[in-house]
Amino acid sequence: PPRVSIIIPMFNVEKYIATCIDSILSQTFQDFELIVIDDCSADRSFEIVASYDDPRIHLFQNIIHSERSFSRNFGIQVARGEFIYFMDSDDAILPKALETLVAAIEESEVILMNSFLENREGVLQYKYCKDPDPRILSADIKERIRKEYLTRNVEVTPWIRFQRRDFLFKNEIYFPLITRKEDVLFNLAEICLAKKIRVIDGCCYIWRVNRESTTRTIPEISLREVFRSLPEAIQFINRVIQATEISETDKIEIKSEIEFVTIKGYFNLHLRGAYGGRLKIGEIDSILNELLRDHKLSDPNVIRVLFNTLAKELIRK
Repeated sequence: PPRVSIIIPMFNVEKYIATCIDSILSQTFQDFELIVIDDCSADRSFEIVASYDDPRIHLFQNIIHSERSFSRNFGIQVARGEFIYFMDSDDAILPKALETLVAAIEESEVILMNSFLENREGVLQYKYCKDPDPRILSADIKERIRKEYLTRNVEVTPWIRFQRRDFLFKNEIYFPLITRKEDVLFNLAEICLAKKIRVIDGCCYIWRVNRESTTRTIPEISLREVFRSLPEAIQFINRVIQATEISETDKIEIKSEIEFVTIKGYFNLHLRGAYGGRLKIGEIDSILNELLRDHKLSDPNVIRVLFNTLAKELIRK
């Protein structure tokens, strides 16, 4: 099997996908497979990838249009490499990216790196991933959660992460099928469950600012849709916390902090918009009453997290 599996979800990127793939095929480290999952593109994206005559490229297509989480999870399942790396379909990597990442991971289960940002004028700008200092994240998981996750010292984007495949499978780490912020929860799982995470000062990725890309254009979603994603998000958080190797007392202590930071971050503008006057109280009540009739949202744990988050957000105003 190959050493590295590169996983790329793809949707309507005919202008960019060839550049992305060419940057992968030009790597100094050639022991890889490239898994491209087309999410029912309506343009020539699928045809362009299919035109490459390289046995390392494996092209799949979703039966129905799905979220990126679905495509990435499928990629994890079919990957054969020792390491897994995620990319966006309109970005690129520098020629020594895989060579750098494979050499740097050593005994770590996950490594994090920095990237370049290519602006609309094609100029590369160095982009720090929150805290760029080379280091090993604390082995004390509770301390690591507080320093790196709750205070957002590390970036959450999938393409700054290079991880061992067996680590993901052993800990059943996947992208939850929620409307948005699935990368935040994936990051939480790695922060909580990895024995060793290393930050390197390597800068291997080129993140492109592309107005047309569906990976950059996030559609407006309603407060109703946000609430409907809650059960899946809370279930994911609970599973991760229970699997974390800290004492039961510490799990109880830190659980509410993780829930609040995660759910508040997920609601973000929707909460501020709702309570800042965009939605009237009557509309909010109507949405909540409708959703609480849903059996998934009637779970006492979901209601507890929902109202604790809403109450704290109101208090902070």
